[in-house]
Amino acid sequence: MAIADQATLADVAKTYADAIREEAAAKRLWASSHSDYFELWLVTEPIDADVERQLYTAELILYDRFPEASLSVHVLNPRYFGDSDPVEMIPRDAEEIQLRPA
Repeated sequence: MAIADQATLADVAKTYADAIREEAAAKRLWASSHSDYFELWLVTEPIDADVERQLYTAELILYDRFPEASLSVHVLNPRYFGDSDPVEMIPRDAEEIQLRPA
């Protein structure tokens, strides 16, 4: 069975969004997939290393839920971007995912 049959981009993105939505510093989330590889980009408010580590640790939920999937989570912390907008790092084909209910 192909990995694509087991996990969809929507499943992966929703699972991560559910895991981090209570973190107030999490602002916007994007996701994309290429074949059986999923990538997520999370833009945050400026955060310290402990909060950033927690957001990366939430990625473990994805590995538990989708053990066969190849994936990466990128936490884009404005502290490291100076005057640049971290959103500029997100590929144009990535889809923005709603983090919290409207």
